[in-house]
Amino acid sequence: MLLAASFFSVHTSYGQCTSLGQTPSTAFPVCGTTVFQQTTVPICYTRALEVPGCNGGTIYWDKNPYWYRFTCFVSGSLAFTITPNDLNDDYDWQLYDITGRNPDYVFTNVALVVTGNWSGSSGTTGASATGSATIQCASNPASSTPRFARSPNIVAGRTYL
Repeated sequence: MLLAASFFSVHTSYGQCTSLGQTPSTAFPVCGTTVFQQTTVPICYTRALEVPGCNGGTIYWDKNPYWYRFTCFVSGSLAFTITPNDLNDDYDWQLYDITGRNPDYVFTNVALVVTGNWSGSSGTTGASATGSATIQCASNPASSTPRFARSPNIVAGRTYL
């Protein structure tokens, strides 16, 4: 059930993302409640992303991204957990509603954002019933910023990235 998962980083020199699933338009389709694992993550970036509520000159790059796409078949609350292979890694993510839209609009239309979490803390992240009601911005890992967002309500027939 994921969206865009990436490591947070201020942009440095990395190659462009060319592997399938590393751009919104080549997102992997996911379905159901099956657990899946991304075993390799090429080092790359595509473009900066706007994160609602986070500003102050921080640039959010989709560094080392993998994008996943799904169409909701039953309305309800979406919960998921992202578990890094190395729990010292900081994974960030953002969920978009791209129904009827070009997937690449995620770079230019902040209104497509449903929720996300860009906490600077390492370990598991995702969406849960007890998660934060607001999107967490980049933070100092020592601040213990919440790594989980509140589970969003998703709607049957809508397409999410």
